[in-house]
Amino acid sequence: MTVRPSSKLRAGCLGAALVIAALPLLTRAGSAAEDAAEDAAAAAAADANGSCGVCHGGLEDMHPFASVTCVQCHGGDASETVMESAHVKARSRLPGDERVLGLSFDPARLRFLDPGNLRVAAESCGPCHERAVYDVRHSLHATTSGHLGDGLYENGVVSDRHPPVSIFNVRDELPDDLARPPGAVRFLKQIRGYSAGGDATRVATHFADLPRKTCMQCHLWSRGRAVRGRAGMDGDYRGEGCSACHVPYADDGLSLSRDRNIDHYEPGHPKEHRMVRFPQTSACTRCHYGDASIGLSFRGLAQPVPGMPQTPDAPGLHRKRLNGVYYIDDPAATPGDVHHQRGMHCVDCHTRCDTMGDGFLYERMEDVVEITCESCHGSSSEYATLTTRKGSKLPHLERRDGSVFLTSRVTGKEHRVKQARDIVRPGSADFNARAAQAMTGDHENLECYACHSGWNPNFFGFHFDRNEAFRQLDLLSGNRTPGRVTTQEKVFSTFKNFYLGWNSHGRVAPYMVGFSSMATVHAADGELLLDQALPETRNGLSGMTMIHHQTHTSTARARRCVECHRTAATYGRGSVNVRLARDFVVTAGETGVRVVSLDRKNPANSALIAATGIAAARAIALVPDRTSGHARYVIAASPEEGLVTISSAAPGFPRVVGRLAGAVADPERLLVAGDALYVADGEGGLRVFDISRPGKLRQIAHRSEIEAHDVHLDGPTLFVAAGAAGLAVFDVRDPAAPRPLLAALDLNGSDTATVDVRRLSVLFQYSRPNADDLEGRRSRPRRLAALGTMRRGIWLVDVTEPGAPIVLMQAISGRVQDIEIATLYELGSEGGAIPTQERDLVFALNGAQLAILDVTDPTAVTAATVKGNVGVGDMRSLRLARVYTPPFLTTFVVTAGAGGVRLVNVSRPAEPTIAATVAGTGLAFDVAVEEFPLDRTVDAAGEPIMDISHEGARWLSQDELLRVLGMPLLTLDTAPSGEAPQKPPGKEKENRR
Repeated sequence: MTVRPSSKLRAGCLGAALVIAALPLLTRAGSAAEDAAEDAAAAAAADANGSCGVCHGGLEDMHPFASVTCVQCHGGDASETVMESAHVKARSRLPGDERVLGLSFDPARLRFLDPGNLRVAAESCGPCHERAVYDVRHSLHATTSGHLGDGLYENGVVSDRHPPVSIFNVRDELPDDLARPPGAVRFLKQIRGYSAGGDATRVATHFADLPRKTCMQCHLWSRGRAVRGRAGMDGDYRGEGCSACHVPYADDGLSLSRDRNIDHYEPGHPKEHRMVRFPQTSACTRCHYGDASIGLSFRGLAQPVPGMPQTPDAPGLHRKRLNGVYYIDDPAATPGDVHHQRGMHCVDCHTRCDTMGDGFLYERMEDVVEITCESCHGSSSEYATLTTRKGSKLPHLERRDGSVFLTSRVTGKEHRVKQARDIVRPGSADFNARAAQAMTGDHENLECYACHSGWNPNFFGFHFDRNEAFRQLDLLSGNRTPGRVTTQEKVFSTFKNFYLGWNSHGRVAPYMVGFSSMATVHAADGELLLDQALPETRNGLSGMTMIHHQTHTSTARARRCVECHRTAATYGRGSVNVRLARDFVVTAGETGVRVVSLDRKNPANSALIAATGIAAARAIALVPDRTSGHARYVIAASPEEGLVTISSAAPGFPRVVGRLAGAVADPERLLVAGDALYVADGEGGLRVFDISRPGKLRQIAHRSEIEAHDVHLDGPTLFVAAGAAGLAVFDVRDPAAPRPLLAALDLNGSDTATVDVRRLSVLFQYSRPNADDLEGRRSRPRRLAALGTMRRGIWLVDVTEPGAPIVLMQAISGRVQDIEIATLYELGSEGGAIPTQERDLVFALNGAQLAILDVTDPTAVTAATVKGNVGVGDMRSLRLARVYTPPFLTTFVVTAGAGGVRLVNVSRPAEPTIAATVAGTGLAFDVAVEEFPLDRTVDAAGEPIMDISHEGARWLSQDELLRVLGMPLLTLDTAPSGEAPQKPPGKEKENRR
């Protein structure tokens, strides 16, 4: 069905917004007098509505803004007194499932059931709201073009970042001579489905089957999963089209109407027979709880962590089951947006154009949304103009008595809106000295919500499974076609890590995981076609990427400056926390290099599959493929044979392709970073090699003045375990010319006993919100180093400022053979007595034990914070391996030593268990895990590894990164070291919602 706009549709978004703004605000006090008045009004309306008012006595006035009859909206015949004659008869049977009905499906019946349905809105709503109906049908809420396009591009289905796709074919039918805004297109085509002739070995081929089977419900042509009569869909019930926003539904979908003939026990009915002019937040969250989950984040909710016990009694969980789950509701980890906390609703910020469109067709959200923080708050140099970036006036804002006030469109409550200009202006009542130090010209290209993003919900490594042995409903065609697709399987969860990049408007903004998904596919005969295959875009870059978002988690208290200015992890340089293990573990030992096949499903079946004879291999590193994570080469270091390069293109048949004899003397650790190889060569010092030609390595730097036993790289900063000198730090922005930032660190002060540092691991700990005070001081962020020593246990050191480290404390005692620090979620108990918590843990080979130490607050580590111990024997090296076996993520510590390779399951850190022992590897000195870092978006030189699906968006260049990280310490926010620690997630006060 095509709706041809009349010449009146030239009015534009601003004109339509002013017309709607002139309508009265609907409120209901609910007093007895008002109820009586409504009863009288209903009785008076009975004559106008004929038999409708006779049968549906007590029915609320759906449209109080202007007088309309039942028939004007629903159709039917009000002169008939028999229901079968008065109601509209169905010509076609409703399918009873969540398929998207065709545009021409039984329009009279659909109008009778829901006049707001976009298929019929031109007849029911259009006579009075012609422009609004046209705009909504062309809006992103109807076409969902941008969301569909992101997934298609990231998974390599299309080469265009913004493909012109939609739920249905739709054209711009506005006059040709009307100027189109930037980003507007003339048509969108219905998204295509799976093609059986595609390459079955490509993720793109199978992803094409996913959108039409699983992504066709969050738009205005559908009422989603909660079709009428389907119980248990609390939080999903809503109408279609105009009704989705303007007709409120209860969470349980049950009617509270006074109409005695409404089925009050069948879910899927409006709360009352009543429209609202401005929808509450609860209307928006019927849809906005997937993907970026902004509807959850705004309210202080989050998707549950995979494997998290689901019970309303568990601490940190919402008391009510919504959308099929109990959401995380934890003020210590996921506080609500400051605007939500102040009682505001979505439409108090978002304009008519943001939600209903302006009549033009767009392919991405940033071309549509016109509201900005500056629209209301202004900037540090200018007061707010009370207009959007597109020039639309905000009629619910006014300037009065030198201040700006916003009147909520939903509640009518007045809110004073602080002006950024006054916050940085000395003498102003709103002046904030700390804010004035930060809100300078150097930050003018940051989005406000970059610093004020309180927390970021990130679920790295979405997984979809497609099985061709089963059939599934294509929601657009209505046919069941081969290939059952399941989605929403999440691998890693974190609400702490923080990422930034350039958005499409040329400003630095938070980045979050979007549609990036890996694929597992089975053929009809059960053959495994793809096994956790990672997508690749047509540009040859990884599609396991992120995209810029307004996180909707704004807090009045901004983040701490070091979270941006002292760690490269913020800018996509990778962390230790979200590395997805692939297929193999490789060891270096007395008898050479050994390759172990990692059986993800049954770790005990992991087995030795290949060996390469290299005398006394002491250290090892893998050179990974940039998009798959599979090892392309293995580099082994031997004091007898030097550096040996092994091709691992066929892991079962490793092949030596190069040797550099005499390259090392006492190798202990290797670290690959792009084309550079850093070698901790013991007493031989730090060496750097160019590995751009893996078969022909060459040394490019040597710092012989220090011992080097281990190395860790954070962007341009290299940390070195320097033996008796403690810790050394180098600036390696030019790997060929390492520049010393710290020559040595005295760990024990006046104590003359030597502290010989042999191993190290570094983790940046981002700040956490204040659980008790929305505007209170956040926890202190820091870059934390865990140093393992020969005889004196673990030392924790704050290395936020590399040249001025702060020794925090000594932890466990004894010899530490190896160490690694990382963040993981500890899953709580089934009964809810033990909460699920995101914790920072140190894993250490301590003598013959694997010790696990909680360092979430590294200033308060005691014997009680040792989470667990398990005997592993004579082990020399360890690495973490995050293994995904749908639907669970398992964290293993992979150890190697005299007993071969052991896998220790540490998913429950207080109860570590040995899951597998792989014999035949001999005495191993070092171990490496084949893995893909899901938060590493660029390489060591700043070149992209991951693609971005939005034109104009990009990661920070290497020069930009170095400038940001090079800001002098004196200009940063440095909180007192004695700052009170924050309460850990899950320990918060009783849920108040």
